Amino acid sequence: MKLRKHGFFSFVRFNSSKTADFRSDTVTKPCELMRKAMAHSEVGDDCYQEDPTTNLLEENCADLLGKENALFVPSGCMGNLIATAIHCQRGDEMLVGTKSHMYRYEAMSPSVLLGVGMKCIETEADGTLDIHGLIEGIRIDDEHFARTAMIAIENTAGQIGGQSLDIRYLRELKKVAETRDIPVHMVLLINLNIFSFF
Repeated sequence: MKLRKHGFFSFVRFNSSKTADFRSDTVTKPCELMRKAMAHSEVGDDCYQEDPTTNLLEENCADLLGKENALFVPSGCMGNLIATAIHCQRGDEMLVGTKSHMYRYEAMSPSVLLGVGMKCIETEADGTLDIHGLIEGIRIDDEHFARTAMIAIENTAGQIGGQSLDIRYLRELKKVAETRDIPVHMVLLINLNIFSFF
């Protein structure tokens, strides 16, 4: 299996005849088995938590990640907005990477829809945000400044070829966030979001 880059996007070549296209969930086309599974899935009203398929998906994801609950949303952008709305108030600011999906490809939706500013920290070659840069980016508690209300990180880092973040880095980031009492939102590509990861 080889990773090759094409512009901003990454592809994985499994053998000479098959290529997996990881540009976006929107370019993925369901195979016949997936179509059959969709056609025969049990359905119900999700608003009343009566959809057994959605309920099972949420329960499995919560168990897998060791969380109390999970919430299915139809897009990563929606998940990011929900996380931002949970952790931030109008006039707050969040720290994001210069190459993060939230900053580059979501039409500044946290700012436009929620009134939350995005302060960019340089994305390093390995997908991390420099810890010292993050610390410097956190605003002091002063009524003249926007409050730093959230740190958003991306794992895997899509714009640098799908790099996974090292667990040692995540632990270091967790210490910084906990010391400053700032929640971390981790975007897990593709379209899986964990709210209040730390």
